[in-house]
Amino acid sequence: WGVGVFLQEGVLRDTKKYIMNSTKQKVNRQMKVRNEFMRKGVRDNLGFVVATVGLILLISFFVTETVRCESNPSGQEIDNYYAEKESVMLGEAKKYLAEEGFGNSGVMLTKVMEQDGTREYTLTVHHRKIDELTNAEREQLAQALSTFDFIDEKCTFRHKFLITE
Repeated sequence: WGVGVFLQEGVLRDTKKYIMNSTKQKVNRQMKVRNEFMRKGVRDNLGFVVATVGLILLISFFVTETVRCESNPSGQEIDNYYAEKESVMLGEAKKYLAEEGFGNSGVMLTKVMEQDGTREYTLTVHHRKIDELTNAEREQLAQALSTFDFIDEKCTFRHKFLITE
């Protein structure tokens, strides 16, 4: 009976070692496979991550450039903007003067542009009938002409009449 127990214990011990070793081997194999999968996954995903970050940076660059370009017009665009406003103002003033009996008036719009971008406009009108108006009537006419001034915080307007007495 003693020998049987001893043999049984030896077999149990050997079986236990075998199970432990095979379990360790399985775990080690699983860990190797997992680690290899993770490394391979990271390598495969690294390209995706880099491409995604690159696209995000590219999109943000284009968005900021679009906003910057829209908020900061070029010198030519600014000149075109003011040229259009000046043309409309001059046309409306001439039309109004013709309707009020001052047809074929000499109408001149001059501007002075300062370094800081401000502009000063002077609308000068010459007509023989204006010479005959009183100062109060000229003031009323200047007031009526001021309604055609375009609104811009960087612009100031004056209205003058060229009087040849």
